[in-house]
Amino acid sequence: AVARTPAPAPRPLALPTAADADGDPEVPAVEVATRRTSDRSGGVAVPALTGLPMRAAVRTLEALDLGVELSGTGRVTGQSPPPGRVVDRGVRVKLTLAPAG
Repeated sequence: AVARTPAPAPRPLALPTAADADGDPEVPAVEVATRRTSDRSGGVAVPALTGLPMRAAVRTLEALDLGVELSGTGRVTGQSPPPGRVVDRGVRVKLTLAPAG
């Protein structure tokens, strides 16, 4: 019989770390992918918000540095500019809302 050696345990993933002003390592330097699609002028793609409750839609826009203009209450039934259009940060997205039901 052939003697088998156990397989080595998997090594943890080594992440590069950012250093502070003193050169001490801080938190891992990890780039997080977001739904932002930027063009060269610093724009951001307007997300699809139809069907979302008002608060979730507003939070989504705020996270992308976009403003919001609301009309109605409830869930998003329409938006302008449309989803996917690249706009400058700070642009107001107009949301039309209607009660769920």
